[in-house]
Amino acid sequence: MITFFRRLRQKLLSENKFSKYLMYAIGEIILVVIGILIALQVNNWNEKRKAKAKFTNTIEQVYNALDSDYNYFSRSHFNLGYQMKLIDSLIYHPLKVNRELLPFYVFYSQIKPSDQFKSEVNFYLDNLEFDTNNLKESNLIKNISSYGSQVQTDYFNDNEANFIAPFLKEINVANPVLIFGFSALNNFSSVNNSFFNIQHQEQMLELIQTESFRNALISTNRQNELILIFISDYMDDIYYNMKSVKDYEPGVKLFYNNVGVLGSATTNGWEKSIPMTLIDAKLNIWEIKIVLKEGGVKFRTNESWTTNWGGETFPKGECIYFGDNIEVKEAGYYHIRLDLLKKNYQFIPIEND
Repeated sequence: MITFFRRLRQKLLSENKFSKYLMYAIGEIILVVIGILIALQVNNWNEKRKAKAKFTNTIEQVYNALDSDYNYFSRSHFNLGYQMKLIDSLIYHPLKVNRELLPFYVFYSQIKPSDQFKSEVNFYLDNLEFDTNNLKESNLIKNISSYGSQVQTDYFNDNEANFIAPFLKEINVANPVLIFGFSALNNFSSVNNSFFNIQHQEQMLELIQTESFRNALISTNRQNELILIFISDYMDDIYYNMKSVKDYEPGVKLFYNNVGVLGSATTNGWEKSIPMTLIDAKLNIWEIKIVLKEGGVKFRTNESWTTNWGGETFPKGECIYFGDNIEVKEAGYYHIRLDLLKKNYQFIPIEND
């Protein structure tokens, strides 16, 4: 093509057809300019496509970081609520509390959720490049950034008084290892009752019936109510931001893989998970049809306990990250549906299949 135009140009010059050559030259310049403009347009399109792909990938990371935060706060919400019920039993029904576990309950009443929580939302936001001229995109990032800047506040420990610790220090009783943030319920099912003797139990019973200690317990629960408000607000913010991301980028999905069910109610027991089937990748819904006997079950990923969910109720309920076992009340053939986006589960009895 280039050779053809070169020969045409030489022919026009040799024939002294200057006016035609001039028109040809102008046309050639116009073609070159058009070619450059097209090339620039294609390059701009490619750059926008790359930027869009990078934005989608990073916002999906933000989406999963928000989900991780939600898991943490939902677990803390559940455990804190459980602790408040336990404290109420110490306040209003001290003589009905299991005497062997009483010292553990008293020490447990002062524990707060783990202060090791660090959200990854800000890390991914710092790597997020977005179009500041895009109002929807800008508002989306602004709302998530607002959550990210607030959630780093250490509201569990630094600004909270420990009303119970002085009493326990005064009676000089050894402190058992009790973990709030990891798991409250399983902790009490496996405590070593021989850690405290009868004298310690009597000492604790006498302590919890004093007015001053009862007031300390009441103050602790009022403080816990405020912490629950913070946690609930964060959970609401996370839910709103995750929904906003999903509305803006419907293709984003959670990174949970190889989800399975296991427990004493299954044929595999607690040794190996029975794989569930991912039926909706966008909504992260997993299902399985399985025969269960009476016993406990949990859900986990990748044959690891680093990511697992339990629950309080059967046959349906809310998934609780690192929660207690879901107790299967009646043996039978079930269709289990696990929604890891909305964090709920359902065991549906199958009559005939």
